[in-house]
Amino acid sequence: MLAPIRQSNTIGSKKNHLSRITGFLLLAHAVFMVVCYAVLGTSVLISGWSLVLILLLDLMLVLALRHTSDQTVSHVLLLAWFVLMFFLPRLTAFLVLPTKSITFVALEPLTLTEVEQGLRFVVPGTLALLIGFEIGGRFSPKSKSSQNTDYSIYGIMLFFLVCLSAILFVIYYLGVGLFGDPANWGHPLGWLALVFNIDAALVVLVCWIVLRKTPSKTGSFLAIAMLVIWLALSLEQGSRGGPLRFLYLFTMAAVAIHGDYMLSARRFVIVICVTLFASAIAYPLATIIRIDKGTSDNAVQQVMTDWTLPGKINVELGSLSRNRQLLEQSEFAAAVGRAVSPVVTRLGLIDYPLFIVNRPTQDGVVEHYLSPIYSLKNFLNNMVPGEIFPGYDIMSSRVFTMAYRGYDQEHVRTAFLSEPWTGWGYSWLLGGPIGGLFLLAAMAAVVQAGYHFARHLSGPQIAPFVSTAWLFVVSMSGLLQMFGLDHWLTISAHFAIAMTLGVAFMLGPKRALQQIQTYKNSLFPHES
Repeated sequence: MLAPIRQSNTIGSKKNHLSRITGFLLLAHAVFMVVCYAVLGTSVLISGWSLVLILLLDLMLVLALRHTSDQTVSHVLLLAWFVLMFFLPRLTAFLVLPTKSITFVALEPLTLTEVEQGLRFVVPGTLALLIGFEIGGRFSPKSKSSQNTDYSIYGIMLFFLVCLSAILFVIYYLGVGLFGDPANWGHPLGWLALVFNIDAALVVLVCWIVLRKTPSKTGSFLAIAMLVIWLALSLEQGSRGGPLRFLYLFTMAAVAIHGDYMLSARRFVIVICVTLFASAIAYPLATIIRIDKGTSDNAVQQVMTDWTLPGKINVELGSLSRNRQLLEQSEFAAAVGRAVSPVVTRLGLIDYPLFIVNRPTQDGVVEHYLSPIYSLKNFLNNMVPGEIFPGYDIMSSRVFTMAYRGYDQEHVRTAFLSEPWTGWGYSWLLGGPIGGLFLLAAMAAVVQAGYHFARHLSGPQIAPFVSTAWLFVVSMSGLLQMFGLDHWLTISAHFAIAMTLGVAFMLGPKRALQQIQTYKNSLFPHES
């Protein structure tokens, strides 16, 4: 069955369910935070009440993982890993790193009270997401039986090469890219990199790897070659998250295909360690590439500046514990903090809802750019050549800098400034402390139900690819990261087109047409 079956899906030896391993990591984090707080006491950013809220977040996710159903386990696991990767490391840094080594993503650093107030919405907001997943799961149709399909690695390779050619043409010939002239970003041929999206090719490839139990030597060689090329391209473009993207994309594919599968804890630790090691190499290497290609008036320089603002916090040592004072005064601890802070800051998406809950926005920015009408018009602009709605050209994913840093439209139009609101921050801005919780639950319910309907309608042959792409784009990039409703609709539409092409390449023309006919018959059974 395509529906997750926990007892039958196994990977490796001495296996544990992924949900059990994830729950263990959450509990380990909770214990670590308690020990650190007991030794160091209150930090400049984490109070006793903040610690309680963080522990509630850990324990809530552990209970959700323990009691979730097969229908909702994929999204509960995705949420748990999102919190593990993008919330908890940052909150841990607030407790254990010297304050002078912490950087932020807004002009003014957070305060102890703001972290606590922000968590007062983030924690119940996470509960609202879990409730929404459960509600959406009750409206999910049962999945059809799967079929053994011989997916072609050569078709995947052909699609990968087409996508690679498209992105190289757009970046280097048209000059549309992070290191290009902002005047070229609206080039009419830029759509080639969207329709032939190399990330879509990567999703198809990863699904093939997860589906195939004993791939041939040729298939394995081609798969590894494509993964290396993708990683090299991402590094060459200054992307510092390539290895990490591999990790969570493979996790999404495995969860989408196998559900709460079982795997070896030893192999899991090895994969995590290898990924962290690769990230430790990729991060400084990509940063060097950024500095080498960037100039003082280049968009890259602006991105790096916005992400690495020093925390100018006045620390009153007399109000802190003796151990905390020693930590704050230690040059060695500060050096360690400065070494890890860029990575922790880059992963620190928790900063956004913490800022949003506490900080006022520039007058009219949120009301205009995050309104449903603006989002719809911007989405329609993004889907056709030119602009059918002049004045609605700025995506809301680039508006954070206007709302909280005081920049104007001209700066946003000529700078690469794409930052997430996150589902928590977006819901707070649109619904406030109470309405925001209902909005989070409603979006989670729609995403959960849509996930199963899309997988059900797509049929057993391509359901693994559809469900993985859904988790990757709709659930992760849309609901959780939330760059804005217009951005969510745009990337979902573009990625759906790219994935359709990728699956068609993989299946081949004849089988692709058969799949289209099968899909048509499922929608209009009376006509068949």
